[in-house]
Amino acid sequence: MESEDGGNTLQLMTRAGSGAREEAILDLRGMLSGAKHLTICDPYFLQSNNKISKEDYVAEIGSVIPSTVKNIELYVKLRKRDAVVADGISKICRDRGIRLDCRKTDELHDRVWIVDSSRAFVVGASFNGLGNKCAFILELPEEDRRNFMREISLLRGLTTRSRSA
Repeated sequence: MESEDGGNTLQLMTRAGSGAREEAILDLRGMLSGAKHLTICDPYFLQSNNKISKEDYVAEIGSVIPSTVKNIELYVKLRKRDAVVADGISKICRDRGIRLDCRKTDELHDRVWIVDSSRAFVVGASFNGLGNKCAFILELPEEDRRNFMREISLLRGLTTRSRSA
């Protein structure tokens, strides 16, 4: 999609209802295609919802992560961790040879997925809530991406890194 200033932007509104989650996941998968490094900032990423099983939730996460990914940097909320989900994500990373760095913080609110430090997408719903309500997935403008990356860099120095989710 072309923006008013002639630049390329990606804007998508996810819908709610039957099939909406699957569509949103397909769209997100397309945005991440070819990524080698993912930074996922989603406070509730390590929690499933009540609409699908924890195992299905983990499988959906596995389906979104491109086979090209070598590193995942994950920022989640303190004390918001489901052990089954976290163990499942850690297993996906181990099985695929993906280096996982998980950091817990209360300093992030918005859900942002960053691809190779070069593109960033604001995902209006947590991954566990995709398809439950209408939400946008928007590509951040370059200046906002740079500013957000600078904040993430500062958080790296303030948080403890874990090799498992």
